[in-house]
Amino acid sequence: MDNRSYGVCLLCGGKGARLYSLTNGVLPKSLVQVGNKELIRFSLEGLDPLTVSRVVFAVDYQSEKIKQWVGQQNLAYPISFSEQVYPGVLSAIQSSLELIAGKTVIVCNTDEIRLQLQLQKALDFHEASHGIATMVVTKVARLNRHRVVEVDSDSLVRSTTLKDASYKTHPEMSGLVNTGVLIFEPDAFTYCDPTYSTGWSGIIDPLVAAKQLRAYVDTDIVYFNVGTEAEYHETLRYLEQHPRNS
Repeated sequence: MDNRSYGVCLLCGGKGARLYSLTNGVLPKSLVQVGNKELIRFSLEGLDPLTVSRVVFAVDYQSEKIKQWVGQQNLAYPISFSEQVYPGVLSAIQSSLELIAGKTVIVCNTDEIRLQLQLQKALDFHEASHGIATMVVTKVARLNRHRVVEVDSDSLVRSTTLKDASYKTHPEMSGLVNTGVLIFEPDAFTYCDPTYSTGWSGIIDPLVAAKQLRAYVDTDIVYFNVGTEAEYHETLRYLEQHPRNS
């Protein structure tokens, strides 16, 4: 571990259309509460103020509510807000990069929960690999809900498959999945291809094709992607049954 500092981009512009009974169409997805804690807070709690130089909240839908919530938190690091120019994750990330110029950046979805993630270990892995991009992955079942990741013996990501419906017939099958945390050097974004996809695939797939994406595998992470009401209730039940882990 060295004394580098990192920029952080928290993606919190989601509308949460599939969580309408919880958002009522007016609450940003990141502010949905799970176990008396907003989704975004799970991501914030994993950040170490000693290594974070700035946190950029990439906002879009109901951005003023996100800004108001952040302003009430008395956070221990400098903060900024960015608004995407075009629809999609790529535009949200690229807008935030203007505020984290020249830094290694941690990009994090805020509608996912990663209990027991030790982010510093992922950062140490990234630094030791001397690569330009690292994806944090863990092992779960119900693979049809996730981006499944194939990793070789050198930790290079060989391929990813996003929400493959064929896994629905085998919900017990487990595998490595993306947890929504990626660590990038500035050069990584030269691989972005918005003509291929304006979502995560627009940077993940080009990096994989160029053999520039590594995986930090941590099977101790307890991971939830809170995208639907069914996933929300599964997450809530886990947190109620394991209050110490939350």
